Amino acid sequence: MTISNCGQEVTFDAPPKRVVAMDQISTESLLHLGLTDAIAGTAFRNDEIFPAVSAEYAKVKVLAEMYPSKEVLLSAEPDLVVGNIDFFTYSGFPPGSNFTRQELGDKGIKSYTLQCQNEQPDPERMFVRFAELARIFGAEPKAQQIITQVRESLARTETALGGATPVPTFIYRSGSGPLSTFGGGGGSNEGLRRAGGQNIFDDKAPLPPPEVSVESVAALNPKAVVISDEDEQSPQEKERFLRDILGQSDAVREGRFCVTDFYAFGTPFRLARDVNVVGRCLHPDKSFPTFP
Repeated sequence: MTISNCGQEVTFDAPPKRVVAMDQISTESLLHLGLTDAIAGTAFRNDEIFPAVSAEYAKVKVLAEMYPSKEVLLSAEPDLVVGNIDFFTYSGFPPGSNFTRQELGDKGIKSYTLQCQNEQPDPERMFVRFAELARIFGAEPKAQQIITQVRESLARTETALGGATPVPTFIYRSGSGPLSTFGGGGGSNEGLRRAGGQNIFDDKAPLPPPEVSVESVAALNPKAVVISDEDEQSPQEKERFLRDILGQSDAVREGRFCVTDFYAFGTPFRLARDVNVVGRCLHPDKSFPTFP
């Protein structure tokens, strides 16, 4: 079969037997599909592992804390390299430290990415690529089972919200001034919407992640804050900082601070779980389903 992936045609004569997953999201995706035995190595984990696959994740060989060098990657003898974002999957970090897609192909190594460069994260595209990844390995029934399960859970979340008024919310990533946030479009914005929130900066471009002043956040008076747990500063430290700088806001008065993982909403399973986690924080009067 032949798949068009990020502008490149990739042909598979048989399911890959040795795949290197270059990051946590691609590794979790493969594990959800039951493909532990096909994973020759993983890299770049920087979040809590999704509980449903944590035991299997521990069985996978770690090639590097960040991205493996060319030599280490080749030592795993992959017939496929999979990653979440093509820029990091194929060129490495810093740029140029790993193989390009063409260089991988020249060595007989196929490549597949779940999100092409300059694409905004999108749940529907995420479902399509997840199913496509499964198709490469002949695991389509498992993927469809998962996607159906996730869609059913998202529908139950929507029912639980019952048309509730969206809560104006500030998404805080990092920084002490300016503050890094997420703009409109993209996975975090869509996840927040599905959880019954309204991003107060959804009028800003999604990429690069916008930076905003403390004064602009205070002026918009968010009723809630979603803290992204994505750096060395703990969510508790971030909350204390935000309470200090946003002391007169509704979010501080009501104590409505929510915490999400760095990879929040980043796989079908994470999307279904995280909209309920955030939904319970934004709408404590509602009864949300538990997923999985």
